[in-house]
Amino acid sequence: FPGSAYQQLQRFCKQNTLMANCVLAAAALLVVGLLTFAWGYLDAQIELAQVQRLSQNENLDKQQHLLELQLRLQRQEQRQLVAERQRQLAEREALVMKSKYLAAQANSLLASNPRRSAQFAVEAANATLCRNEPLLPDAHQPLRNVLSPIDGIRDRKSVV
Repeated sequence: FPGSAYQQLQRFCKQNTLMANCVLAAAALLVVGLLTFAWGYLDAQIELAQVQRLSQNENLDKQQHLLELQLRLQRQEQRQLVAERQRQLAEREALVMKSKYLAAQANSLLASNPRRSAQFAVEAANATLCRNEPLLPDAHQPLRNVLSPIDGIRDRKSVV
């Protein structure tokens, strides 16, 4: 071959300058296009990463809000359970007080009005028994006191 490949290319470019310039321009356009594509791709990747981070932050915020709501709900349920228990205790205390009041009435009327005393003694017993509560000793004793003259039942204390 006459000369090297570089020399042949130089000779060709001198003889065909218009074509060489067109090929050079096309190559430059390809390089610029590839650089523009790479730049755009990198920008898109950065934007995608930002969007994903924002989405993760939003999901974390939503999960945190959901956990806070669940915690509030649990606390509210606990408060309701406590309130219900307190209501039950107050209701039981009211039954006990009613039973004790009626028993006291029965004891106070035992000598003067035995019939009315018996009614109060039965009401004192029913105050707790109707609510599936045990019979209180304070309500049991007036029943024994009212019934002792009828059946000859004596108070246990007097037997001992």
